Amino acid sequence: MTTPYDRTLALFQTRDLLEALVVAPDDIAHRSVREEALRLLEHYPLDAHIRLTGMALPDMWDPMRK
Repeated sequence: MTTPYDRTLALFQTRDLLEALVVAPDDIAHRSVREEALRLLEHYPLDAHIRLTGMALPDMWDPMRK
């Protein structure tokens, strides 16, 4: 069973991965992968949005994460 903590952690770790891909060299991530990661980050929720959602929906998200 996925907990709010696990779900929130996955959300933050996904952002970390996308940010790492944006700056990765060509031998790690192809240019098209970096461009797609950047495109996705433009629409990714901010920490504050995740925390606010966590306060409103504590059964879904952990507002204290990160």
